[in-house]
Amino acid sequence: RSVIYRHLADTALEVPGISDPEYEEDPIANWLQLSVEAYPDDPAGVLKLIASLREGGRTKDAGYWADWAVERFPTDAAVLAEALEAAAERRAFSKAADFAVRLLKVDPINTLARQRLSDMRIAHARKKMRQGRTDLAMKELDAAALHQRRDNPDAALTIARGLVAVKSGQSENGWSLVRDGVASLGGGVPAWLRAVLEGRAMGLTEKELQPASKELTKALSGAPTGGEIVAALAALNRREFRDDKRLSAEGLKTIRRWLAKGAACPLSPAEFQTVAETFER
Repeated sequence: RSVIYRHLADTALEVPGISDPEYEEDPIANWLQLSVEAYPDDPAGVLKLIASLREGGRTKDAGYWADWAVERFPTDAAVLAEALEAAAERRAFSKAADFAVRLLKVDPINTLARQRLSDMRIAHARKKMRQGRTDLAMKELDAAALHQRRDNPDAALTIARGLVAVKSGQSENGWSLVRDGVASLGGGVPAWLRAVLEGRAMGLTEKELQPASKELTKALSGAPTGGEIVAALAALNRREFRDDKRLSAEGLKTIRRWLAKGAACPLSPAEFQTVAETFER
């Protein structure tokens, strides 16, 4: 039965208009679910179901089946990776970080898991900072630092740790870390913009962020290259910043004149697409 349902789902992909309202709700995902229920011991089957649910925008259902799959296949790297992505989409930061840690135990060189773990810990720390809990924020970031590569520290994590230290009253050490992180990102407008945006997202005041703002202002005095324009807009377009419309609007306002200086910069088709998508969002 499982094979039959899977075949129905595969065949349905070739049917024109299968997503039209006249059809039952999400027939492909429904057949894939029946396939999994008929034979629940096939990780490939449930991964296909989760992918279909995510593609259809059914985030909650995808999360349910991802959690189910992890319980059934706790050491399957592909299942853990899918569960990690599903939790990240739901902004379930603690759960996503837990899946990332478990994935790294199974696959220690998994770059995606390492990056996701860092991103989720930073996101959780950002939340704790806005709640005034710098102690818990630093605890999250310290936990993330345990999993970063010593020969290639995560720049965003280094900046975040520095900003939390600044907020905690450790200004000298904090700004030293921020500068290290900015240097790792290549410096200039894109890197200092990201530091300022992160600081604002964490709830630091403009007075507390003054050293970073001064560095950004200094960097803005020069004319940008095409690569710098793309990198700066990519920073603005990061989910944690663009979801806060006020924050992203302030960031864009800060670099608007600098962007205008680079109006004649040649951009590749891929770079132009990145710029256009950022302004569209």
